[in-house]
Amino acid sequence: MKLETPITFERSAVGDLVTARLQRAIRTNGIDVHKGALISGRIGRLEEQFVPERHFVVGLDFNSITINGTEARFHARLTGPALDYNRRPDAMLRQDPLMAPVWDSRGLEIDDTDPTARLGVFRVRASKLNIAPGLHMIWETLPLK
Repeated sequence: MKLETPITFERSAVGDLVTARLQRAIRTNGIDVHKGALISGRIGRLEEQFVPERHFVVGLDFNSITINGTEARFHARLTGPALDYNRRPDAMLRQDPLMAPVWDSRGLEIDDTDPTARLGVFRVRASKLNIAPGLHMIWETLPLK
C-alpha cells in the first residue's frame, strides 16, 4: 500500500488519522479486495530520539479497510520493504581509496522485535521527520482477534 497522509514531527501527533491505498488487489479472510481500496488507521507512536544518534520512531496502526463502500476491520503487520543499502555505481569509479564509498538506502528500518504488536513501527534516521504521501509499505494481513 501507499501512504496518503503526510507525517511530520511538527504537525502530526499520536492519534491522528492516517490513510493508505492498496496498490494491488488482495484476498484476505476469504474476501477479494480491489486495488485502490482505502485503508485507515491512526498514528500510534511518534517519538524523537537522540541515542545512539538523532532519529524518529513512527508507529502506525491500520485497523479498517473500505470494501465496496463498506468499512470492515483490518489487522496487519508491517513487513517491508526492508531497509537495504546499495553502493552507488558512481562510487565504484572514484580513484581515491581514502574516500568513503557512497551508499543509497531504500526501504524501512522496521522494528519487528514484537511480532504480535498492533503497530507497524519503523525508524527514520534524519534530522527532520517528513514522510511524504506515496511512501510504499508492505503489510501482511493477519486473522482478526
